[in-house]
Amino acid sequence: PLTDTELMFFSLGASHHGAVQSLVKWLGSERTQIEKKIRFGDIVGSVDLLIDGIPVELKTQRTKKHTLKSHYVDQLKCYMAMLEACVGKIITIGLINYDKPFEEFTITMSVEEIRQKREWLQHEAAMYKKALEAKNPILARHIIGSELEWKCGTCPYRKPCWTAEGYKVRQTFAKGKWIEVYHKE
Repeated sequence: PLTDTELMFFSLGASHHGAVQSLVKWLGSERTQIEKKIRFGDIVGSVDLLIDGIPVELKTQRTKKHTLKSHYVDQLKCYMAMLEACVGKIITIGLINYDKPFEEFTITMSVEEIRQKREWLQHEAAMYKKALEAKNPILARHIIGSELEWKCGTCPYRKPCWTAEGYKVRQTFAKGKWIEVYHKE
């Protein structure tokens, strides 16, 4: 469950995201597409904006300083590989950065990097497909120890993934409720 603050920031982010997409479509090229669905084998993606063949991802941030997070770049590079585009853009939208609300980052990939990323995507898709067929999330790559670990908090497979990695689970009372805490012994 989201807190009121998280819900507010999620709503603000979604509304800013939609407003920027609409503005870009209105001002941009006739070849601008919003939420463009793309496919590569069994993989389906949704690029926030596709402008003249260049994928653009919009990211809202709750910081005063624009930061280019590695998972933003990874997501965009996957889209670039799926589209075989050597250039992509990430635009960060600072929800509390009133002096400079937007920052644009250009990401490039060589033809060889695109080929390698496409191979990696095919491998990942096969791994996730195997995990789904076996109904066993442990067979898929997980995000423990990465900057995406915060997503584990709402994942229904958190406990089996963490225990498979050697973590122990204990209950503790914090912030007025019982929560699970994972730790290595």
